[in-house]
Amino acid sequence: MTAGAYPLDPTTPVGQLRAKVGDTRSTEDSSLPAGQRAYAIWSDLELEATLASNDGDLLRTAGDLYAALAASYAAQGRSIKVDTIALDNTDRGPDLLAIARSFYTEAREAAAAAAADIFVIATSLSRDDCWTLL
Repeated sequence: MTAGAYPLDPTTPVGQLRAKVGDTRSTEDSSLPAGQRAYAIWSDLELEATLASNDGDLLRTAGDLYAALAASYAAQGRSIKVDTIALDNTDRGPDLLAIARSFYTEAREAAAAAAADIFVIATSLSRDDCWTLL
């Protein structure tokens, strides 16, 4: 079950993550309580658990979600052909893995940019300047 809060709240980490990974379409499901719907891919519980394992980092979490989805498609990939109808989802895993890699790259770049922001260049101050700063 892919149950999640409805309507989507973009001010929450789960809502932001849903928007980032594109899992925003939902359908009504009478088995779910009021205020919840069935989403296409992930439940709120899955998103919350993955967010927690990444200390709330949306980009790394998105990468983990897509990597898990790629693994799932790789394990379940099938090619079926009956008469003129064909279904082939064997090639979806690599595409999803490429999406995961792009999220990991973006997360790495964001972390590097944040780390660069903590360095401050300060000139030497005289003792009198220090008293002025206080």
